[in-house]
Amino acid sequence: MNLELRHLRVVCAIAETGSVTKAASTLGLAQPALTAQLQRIERALGGPLFERDRRGARPTALGELVLDRARVLLPAMKGLQDEAARLAGAGDALRRYRFGGVNSPILGRLVHRLAAERPDVQITMYASWSVDELAQLVAGGRLDFALTGVCGDATPSAESGLSWREVAVDPVFVLLPQTHPMAGRDEVRLVDLRREQWVAAPGDGCFGDCFAAACARAGFTPRKVYEADVRGCLDLVDAGEAVALCQATFRPVAGLVTRRLAGAPLRWRLLLGWHPDAPAARVAEPVLEAAVAAYTDALANHPDYLAWLLSHPDFGVQSTTPSGVRTAWRSSSRSSALPRLGFSALSARIRSMASRITSMSSGVRSTLRLVSTCRIRRPGSGRSRSGFGPNASSPEPRVSSHCRSCSEGTFTSAWKSSQITSTSGSSRASRTITPPLPTATRTASGRPHPCRSAASNPPAAP
Repeated sequence: MNLELRHLRVVCAIAETGSVTKAASTLGLAQPALTAQLQRIERALGGPLFERDRRGARPTALGELVLDRARVLLPAMKGLQDEAARLAGAGDALRRYRFGGVNSPILGRLVHRLAAERPDVQITMYASWSVDELAQLVAGGRLDFALTGVCGDATPSAESGLSWREVAVDPVFVLLPQTHPMAGRDEVRLVDLRREQWVAAPGDGCFGDCFAAACARAGFTPRKVYEADVRGCLDLVDAGEAVALCQATFRPVAGLVTRRLAGAPLRWRLLLGWHPDAPAARVAEPVLEAAVAAYTDALANHPDYLAWLLSHPDFGVQSTTPSGVRTAWRSSSRSSALPRLGFSALSARIRSMASRITSMSSGVRSTLRLVSTCRIRRPGSGRSRSGFGPNASSPEPRVSSHCRSCSEGTFTSAWKSSQITSTSGSSRASRTITPPLPTATRTASGRPHPCRSAASNPPAAP
């Protein structure tokens, strides 16, 4: 009988477990079948490989020799198979995209974008709850890309040798039934959920430990944590049995609501990974940009979260350099020559929305009318001056917070926010912009206005 790689795996399994019975369970074989196979291997090698007694199986001198060689040969053969698989796929790398995903909220939109841009490309998907499994499949050439998520600043294992780039970072939300007492809030404190039972999807990352640590910082220990697939999570939440942790871009479900956790105690980073030596590395940047665009499309279903992102630049799409350094992209950036990185799609979309908002004639006229109704009320005088004349009808002015402490005169205005809706393509997003405050440089007595800097420099709309 000629030795094969599977025979060496049998010898290594028996040595690692210390028992033929345990090795048979690990390899998925019956114990008598594995014993017979070991006897054939020993006859082929000319002597016993293990001393077997009630304490288990210990390698003999011949067994140690075989183990030393097997522990070199098996990893080498695994590397050869992986490299061969990547090389074999080099000829048709541009004609197929093989994705693996772990509960990703944007995988469907990403596939849709790539299929529309490259109708000649074959796209396949593989689902798994394990990040390590997907990384091994990518490293072995059986997948081209892995779209996965990690908790906080954690990163997938470096053993697979993959390149990982960040698509976006989101705060973790909580999924509640509409009948929950806290469903009407914009955000919920984690400590207010201390009496709830929880449910989460399975996985092999550190999210469970991060959640337990966040609860400990909030001063409590979770009562109970169920583990179920997505459908099971939804059913438990809908029944009122538990509340669930979910991603910020989780698709709304009838009867359930998603709410932010106050202070963002948990973060979820969406990553795209590929092997740097695989043919897929040549198209990795376009695929990364398509993933960012898919994430941006997903925000259209969450206008409240989109508005929150504009004031929290540490979340959402981040600029990532090829070396892996992340830089938060802020909404006030006006550069017209942004690098062609993953965040360029989102920045272009938001700049386009801002341009549409400022160019809407009705919105501009409404803003001008609001600014024109500003009044300056002199101390000791009941009369006021209005931009439309003393008899002009206008909304009742309200005191500006910038001038409540001004002793010379009170600056009043009907300044308020305007709700303007911007339409971009097939997606609709609603944003609130703040018209600039009137710039009063002098008080009624002619002295410099103490609130000049605050009133004349309002925050720039993104």
